[in-house]
Amino acid sequence: MTDQKLPATVKGLSLVSFFNDIASEMIYPLLPAFLTGTLGASAVSLGALDGAADLTSAGLKWITGYLADRPGWRRPLILVGYGTAVLVRPLIAVANAAWQVIGFRVIDRVGKGLRTAPRDAMLAESTPPALLGRAFGFHSAADHLGAMLGSLVAWYVVSQGVAVRTVIGWSAAPGILAVVVLAVVLKGTQRPRDEKRGTRDGSPGESVSRPSSLVSRPAVTTPIVLLALLTLFRLPETLLLFRLQQLGVPIAVIPLAWAGLHVVRSSASYPAGRLNDRFGPDLL
Repeated sequence: MTDQKLPATVKGLSLVSFFNDIASEMIYPLLPAFLTGTLGASAVSLGALDGAADLTSAGLKWITGYLADRPGWRRPLILVGYGTAVLVRPLIAVANAAWQVIGFRVIDRVGKGLRTAPRDAMLAESTPPALLGRAFGFHSAADHLGAMLGSLVAWYVVSQGVAVRTVIGWSAAPGILAVVVLAVVLKGTQRPRDEKRGTRDGSPGESVSRPSSLVSRPAVTTPIVLLALLTLFRLPETLLLFRLQQLGVPIAVIPLAWAGLHVVRSSASYPAGRLNDRFGPDLL
């Protein structure tokens, strides 16, 4: 059996996530210090920040997941999702109150809610079933690698005395790169034809949907419910970063600790995907 290569669409979307997460994580580990230090907000505001943002993203994913299965919706949703984040994130730099930061962060997560489901559907659509684990593992690895580099950039420039507001503004640069790469990737992907039409003799036409027999409903429902519960009860990560700040960790060093987390995540993603393709998800 020859070793199959990951499709170009997978690599392209992974590069988009790489640049997007550089932009995102130049900001995220600095938000607790920005809110509580620069703007004088409380820990309650940090909880509201993550809570409102994640609730918005989760609610939209439910809707856009449905839309992503309909012809013609995936590309616009992905493009608008990334574009929204790129335009809104740097505006946090001009915020003068905690509620403004929360509002900008919620709009940023609107972008995530719009793009995630159709992007994942496009990844699955373009990948042979035998490579699905590696495809999603590669994408996740690139995503966390970008997050690591973004955190390192934040650590370096803040340690050099650059103001937090300035770092947040600079995040626009890798975000714009992400949208440029995305435009190239979407232009290079072929539009699926006859997604819903049958042939003249009544037989099914060409379709990009995965056969429903690949997975049974119980096999999908159980892990989805468990993952949803884990997400529901997790502690907001901004509060963990704020706790580091309370324990006396210098603000400039906090992004370095955040980068270490993404080193682990990035390193584990692709090997886990290969294991999934070889032994199945039940082992993991």
